[in-house]
Amino acid sequence: LVGSFAMTGCAADETSDEAEGEVSEDELKKGSAEQWVYAGTLPHLDDPSITVSLTVHTARVTGYLPAGYDKNELPYYADTLQEGARTKIAVVYPIATGAHVNSQGTSYHINRASPWVPSDSKATWGGFPFIPYNGGIAFHGPITFEDGQWHLLRGPVSHGCNRMKGEHVTELANLIGVDMTDEVHRAGVTGLDVPVTVIRKPDTWKGHQVDV
Repeated sequence: LVGSFAMTGCAADETSDEAEGEVSEDELKKGSAEQWVYAGTLPHLDDPSITVSLTVHTARVTGYLPAGYDKNELPYYADTLQEGARTKIAVVYPIATGAHVNSQGTSYHINRASPWVPSDSKATWGGFPFIPYNGGIAFHGPITFEDGQWHLLRGPVSHGCNRMKGEHVTELANLIGVDMTDEVHRAGVTGLDVPVTVIRKPDTWKGHQVDV
């Protein structure tokens, strides 16, 4: 399984000291701009859930395709599993995990998300989504900027958050039900109930170890 795109402490809100480099808004293409709206073919999933592996440094998003969705629209990296009349899919992303805060338990929930987080004096968020799930731990982007390039430093390198490629965290937000074209949602999405399981061993899907 593999994510689709290429583009490293964290706090429970969007004002953490996670940033590692000062990058101008021009370099981040105007911060929270329209181009960060998800434009792929994956739908909002029914009953989405996420599994994070602190060993392999992956985030697997799993859920059911909604009724009427044409499976031919699935991108190549979405793997399927038929369960009766329902089709479950899994999409796996490489992530950064915590070098210092690795004491997460096993079960958490996403109940809110910020679809638009412009850069500020605290962090170069770049306009990408910020999705907290465990107090000070969240999925967010963008990733480390150095030598004029964005890099994903995969492994235990963040304070605790799961840094992701910008396109990946945008797609993840879409999969769990965040509509970035909805004006109402741009201030933040609440009412989500997406379970997040954090494990200290390699993740598995369909009996096989998960990696990208």
